Amino acid sequence: MKKRFTLHETKEYDMFNFLESNREINSSTVKKLVKSIKDKGLQVPIVVNDDRDIVDGQHRFIALRQLGYAVPYIVSHVWHNEDDTVVMQEAKRWSALDFAKSLAARGNADCIKALDIAEENDDLSNGDMTIITSLELLMDTANINIKTALKKERYIINEDVASVVIDAAEVMNNYPMGTSPFGQKIIRPLKKLYYINDGLDLDIIEQMVKNNYIKGFSKETDQLEYFIDLYNKYKK
Repeated sequence: MKKRFTLHETKEYDMFNFLESNREINSSTVKKLVKSIKDKGLQVPIVVNDDRDIVDGQHRFIALRQLGYAVPYIVSHVWHNEDDTVVMQEAKRWSALDFAKSLAARGNADCIKALDIAEENDDLSNGDMTIITSLELLMDTANINIKTALKKERYIINEDVASVVIDAAEVMNNYPMGTSPFGQKIIRPLKKLYYINDGLDLDIIEQMVKNNYIKGFSKETDQLEYFIDLYNKYKK
């Protein structure tokens, strides 16, 4: 009977591969691991599949390689495909961006498109709109629960809604405000305002910012209520 797992050790670092579907390397994590391994040694081997793709422990591998130490590794003969990487690492607290990039690497068309648009929004806003804010804006729902949607592979984008909200933010950007119109605290309420009104009238948005110095609230609910009051005022 073939063994399900086998344990090995090597200094041949080039024999290992990184999976595109895995999360990005965090240099701070590697730095902490280097110190920990130097002080206490490696506590847990890395895990690879039969093709020597690193399934779990890519940060540990890099730390060991930087130190010039041998790499203890377990070969999992039961690892099937790249989808298993996300399942095996759920306990690693993946961020929404980790899930998005992993899905994009596995060919998810909505995530690929959303990440491309997020780069465009970053340029448009001079860095004020984060990737996560763009991904949230593009998600085809009024409710923001992006990490769950990505984790369960239910992330679907709506470019039409996002485009209107971006247009509204650009209108706002022509006037002085208490915060960037491309930041999360403005984009989220604008998106919800869109769904409440079944669209956004850009002339009304312009009247809002032209006649008022738009305040930025710390609570999203307060920001949305403020926008609703102003929007209804000029809608009349």
